[in-house]
Amino acid sequence: MTFTNNAGDHHYTLNSYERDMLVSKGWRYEGIGWYSSDTNRSYPLYRQYNPNAKAGAHNYTLNSNEKDMLVRAGWHDEGLAWYGVGPGEGAPAPQYQRPSGGVYPNLSVTPNLSINVSIADQRVYVKSGSNVIYTLIASTGVNNATPRGTFRIGNRGSSFYNAREGMGGQLLGCI
Repeated sequence: MTFTNNAGDHHYTLNSYERDMLVSKGWRYEGIGWYSSDTNRSYPLYRQYNPNAKAGAHNYTLNSNEKDMLVRAGWHDEGLAWYGVGPGEGAPAPQYQRPSGGVYPNLSVTPNLSINVSIADQRVYVKSGSNVIYTLIASTGVNNATPRGTFRIGNRGSSFYNAREGMGGQLLGCI
């Protein structure tokens, strides 16, 4: 595992040549972050690179649909990074299933509900009036593709699953 103060990024690799190249360019080697499986090939972890990002340029995922969607959006497919050991009791939930801003608010009783997406911060701010009540991590579009403007939300459904991408989830507070 390597780290750079320039962007505040960590970079994970099994490749000692890649590690040594980064160290020669000023990254700090931080040692082994964890061990992957040499024998269990059930959990391939894919790595993608965003050539337009100033920080957080790599994405690591077990989800091949997510990998394919990012590649279609302009990320570079860097192939298989390593094999995971598999699910276990100590494994955290995937990032998209974890709250990123504390306890989920009950949106069905929230007055003056609005959402502000900050492209600069890569965050979604859920607001009640002018007060931020919840913050989520966002990943806005590459090549300036994220639409800008004020949008009204009409009838809210109970999910935002995208069958074409094989991703999405159920909205909490709208059930």
